[in-house]
Amino acid sequence: MTSLTDVYAGGVGTAIDLRRRLLGAALFVLGAGMVVGAIPVATTDLAAELGLGLYGARELAGILAGVGLPAAFVGIFAVLPAGRATRAAAAIGASLAVLGVAMFVVTYPYDWLASAPQLAVATTVVYSLGTLVTFWCLFVGLATFKRRNDPGGTARVEITDQGTVRVISDEDSSLPGFGSVGLFGSGPDGSVETQTNREMSAEHGDATDTATAAEGGNTPVIEEDATILDDDGPETSTPAPGGATPASDGAGGATSDPTEMSKTICNYCSVGCGFRGEREGDAFVGMESWDEHPVNAGNLCSKGAAILETEHSEKRLKRPMIMEDGEWRTLSWARAYERLGDDIK
Repeated sequence: MTSLTDVYAGGVGTAIDLRRRLLGAALFVLGAGMVVGAIPVATTDLAAELGLGLYGARELAGILAGVGLPAAFVGIFAVLPAGRATRAAAAIGASLAVLGVAMFVVTYPYDWLASAPQLAVATTVVYSLGTLVTFWCLFVGLATFKRRNDPGGTARVEITDQGTVRVISDEDSSLPGFGSVGLFGSGPDGSVETQTNREMSAEHGDATDTATAAEGGNTPVIEEDATILDDDGPETSTPAPGGATPASDGAGGATSDPTEMSKTICNYCSVGCGFRGEREGDAFVGMESWDEHPVNAGNLCSKGAAILETEHSEKRLKRPMIMEDGEWRTLSWARAYERLGDDIK
């Protein structure tokens, strides 16, 4: 990999001039053309038209392909920013490939396999080694391109203070988060409650309430819920202690409907994240994470986190509502679906 000394010294990542770009493009086009041209020379009657025999055609094709492949690699490498060591290794690899082609010209065809097969093996090894070294340098140059342009987090600082050298390096060896929305990454910031910071928020809230009580602070004021309008007329609900709103049954007694949890899929996007919905009768009163869901594994995106905070607030909307005669009226879920279907028709 390119050293940071070359990066900060300005030798890597600098602008490539026009002549260097033209040279690289010319080498690449020439090398690719030589490799492509070697195919018809060795497999068609083009060699006969050039006055070459069978062995002459094969030798010419080998020279074209042997020189063209490293030339194409060097052409790409010429326009790619890289360090001095990487460039030197690429030059050595290309030189070995050219040396292998020269050995092929000397040994083919009479000394290729019949009388001295060891020459053929040596030629193959030299050319293969040179080509692999050149290709590896090209691969390293491409793989470390972003790190050379932005080497943040990898610097090594040496501070000299009265003859004493202190080395300061990054000791954080943990892997960074992947940065995807809601699914991967480190703990979220801010006051929005999510799956990963819910416990921290709860602990912080308990500590704050305890401190407030110890200091003799005022009891938090719970605002009343908005007026809930039924299908048959307005009905004002009185909040119970703790902010819970009692529900009335048919007999007129103030009883609470049992809470039911059902697993469902979020339809805000096409990802298909799962969560557990909390219902009291036909009222949707909250949502919880679904840790076993294969898509999101209990995590929520930014929209899901906002909905989670909204659905657990005291001003949440519990039932479908519709504006009629200038007033908001609640609907049952069945009637809401019917009205929605009628509007679509």
